[in-house]
Amino acid sequence: MTQTALDQLKQVTTVVADSSDLEAIRQFRPLDATTNPSLITAAAS
Repeated sequence: MTQTALDQLKQVTTVVADSSDLEAIRQFRPLDATTNPSLITAAAS
C-alpha cells in the first residue's frame, strides 16, 4: 500500500493542527492543536 505524504511525515514528526476546521481535525487526527484564541472562537461559533 502506498503511503501518503502525511503518513510519511507522521513517521518522523508530530502532526499538529492550526485550524478551526473541526472536520479536518477529525480526519487528520493531529496529536496537538492550536491555542490561538481567534481560531478557538471560530470553531466554537
